[in-house]
Amino acid sequence: MIQELNELQHRLARIILVSHLEDFSCAFSNGYSIELVNQASKVRPLEPA
Repeated sequence: MIQELNELQHRLARIILVSHLEDFSCAFSNGYSIELVNQASKVRPLEPA
């Protein structure tokens, strides 16, 4: 699936993938972590590998 998404990025302006699998967050250059803090969602960019 990661390979297919990489091939699609040349044809699509934006791909949004939501996953709980760490393999996906490590496979792409841009990513975000979303966590629940004090009953609110906190979003932060992932550090590049």
